[in-house]
Amino acid sequence: YTTGCNNIGGRRKYKIISEDKTKFLLVRMQRWTGFAKDNGDIKVTPSFEYRDMFDNADITHYECIGSILHVGQSFKHGHYFAQKKIGNQWWNCDDTQISRTNFNDLDRRGYLYLFQKM
Repeated sequence: YTTGCNNIGGRRKYKIISEDKTKFLLVRMQRWTGFAKDNGDIKVTPSFEYRDMFDNADITHYECIGSILHVGQSFKHGHYFAQKKIGNQWWNCDDTQISRTNFNDLDRRGYLYLFQKM
């Protein structure tokens, strides 16, 4: 949304990239340190509010609609799968199987989370 915020001559300088906040936010978790993987759980919220740093009354709501996960100890070995929300239903999407789930049962070891502007 904004970039280049600098303090020049006592005044803040920033550049507006877009007048509208993005429809989607992709959040990448730092799960790898070199070749080692962090398999710890992450607390993921089903939705959150984003408040503009220049206008606190400007609030945008985002909802989690998907995640990508990796099962395995190394990025060279393992398996990737996705979890996706369609309507009000969450789904586990694997290579050969798609099954229903709910937000509370989602795997908390994801490394990409997709949020949509509400």
